[in-house]
Amino acid sequence: MDLAGNIYVADTRNKRIQKFTAEGSYIDEWGTYGKAPGQFDQPHDVALDPWGNIYVADADGPDHNNRVQVFFNDEILAATWGSFGGGPAV
Repeated sequence: MDLAGNIYVADTRNKRIQKFTAEGSYIDEWGTYGKAPGQFDQPHDVALDPWGNIYVADADGPDHNNRVQVFFNDEILAATWGSFGGGPAV
């Protein structure tokens, strides 16, 4: 939930993130299927930091993106990191 009370949902099957008001009204969505920056394979967790940046964990397994992507609160990609494996993320 962000500071305005909006709720972010990882819509895994549809490869997107959705945003709703605290009352459940649809606001926005973003994301498409793919491996390029800003795209998702299986987004499954969303978290926000105190500044409103949105962190999306995108799948696991050898055939998936295996990364975390960070978006500014205006849904513009800020950073991405991670890869498949048991070692530290790169």
